[in-house]
Amino acid sequence: MGGTNFTHVVAGKTADDAFRKAQQDAEYDYGHSGYTGTVAEKPGFRLIEGPVKCRAKSDDLVNWIAESECNENAPAIPKQHRLWASKHVKQYTDKWGAALAIELTGKEKAEWKKLNNLKGTQARVFVFFGVASC
Repeated sequence: MGGTNFTHVVAGKTADDAFRKAQQDAEYDYGHSGYTGTVAEKPGFRLIEGPVKCRAKSDDLVNWIAESECNENAPAIPKQHRLWASKHVKQYTDKWGAALAIELTGKEKAEWKKLNNLKGTQARVFVFFGVASC
């Protein structure tokens, strides 16, 4: 059995609420039989914050961690953020462990909410990501 990378962005009142919604979405889209390679396979999540004084988008943060799996000195990862990225690789690659999660903020959050017809709501937005069994 292998593992595959997944990323799932979802809104909720809390991170726990958003995680349950992400799992429900994944089960609806990929089935309930297990080994889907999605957030549905994860037993929980660990909320992390981006590097200090970093204005990168969540996609960049996720990609830096994924890149760090193969090469912690990957040129795509800014030098000042390589240690941060490599710190999360073990959790990211654990296909049986908890997913990683980052809360979207600012302009990125507003844009996502607008695209998903949630503008003006109190919903928080989280990206859940990692490697899951498939």
